[in-house]
Amino acid sequence: MCHQFLRPGDDHQKVPQKPERGQIYSDGVVESDDDGSPIPHIYTLREAANALRVPGEWLRTRLANGTFAGLRRGSRWAMTEQQIMAVIESMTVPAREPESYPGGLSRRSWLHHQRRRERSTSPRTPVEPAPKVQPAPTWYRMVHAERREVVATMPELTQRQQELWEQLRHEGTVVLGGRERKTIEALVRRGLATYEAEYVLNEKHSYYAYRFTVRLNLETGRLVERP
Repeated sequence: MCHQFLRPGDDHQKVPQKPERGQIYSDGVVESDDDGSPIPHIYTLREAANALRVPGEWLRTRLANGTFAGLRRGSRWAMTEQQIMAVIESMTVPAREPESYPGGLSRRSWLHHQRRRERSTSPRTPVEPAPKVQPAPTWYRMVHAERREVVATMPELTQRQQELWEQLRHEGTVVLGGRERKTIEALVRRGLATYEAEYVLNEKHSYYAYRFTVRLNLETGRLVERP
């Protein structure tokens, strides 16, 4: 760091005074009185967080776990300008180089031309239609009738379960969708009904849904009276 000194005829010039010990120059560096070595300016945790535009606790956590370098004064954290610049450098994401495609096309246009070329050159293979009905998937677990002592501890039928039970007694067989799964399983566990599960294709929306065929349980010794 250089200083101007008075020369003859330069009385009108003002001579800058050397800062006292601990005084900070405009560039943020303090000069020592002993050997003239520069001492970096120290920023408090709040000042460093404000400079980085991050919450103070976020910065404190990363200083404590060693993610970022810092200065610890007792239970307080601080940082130098070089350490703050290192944090900024570590958070910097390099710019991605622009992708170039033949003919100056954009990626979207190039992919469009590639798909058209593949469709025109590849032979068309007939697509087999999906089956309209298939067995229930392997992850579906069928329920079965419980033992009499277990059935005795079950709560009373809900209103919807009672309605389905009455419908089965009059019709014998009912076909229902997947929304009635819990109701059907409740009757099956009590031994009042049996059921079969299938996967049926919804052609309008192109997805499979459950279809249950529920039958009244007429086995000997099962509960066939109204519970």
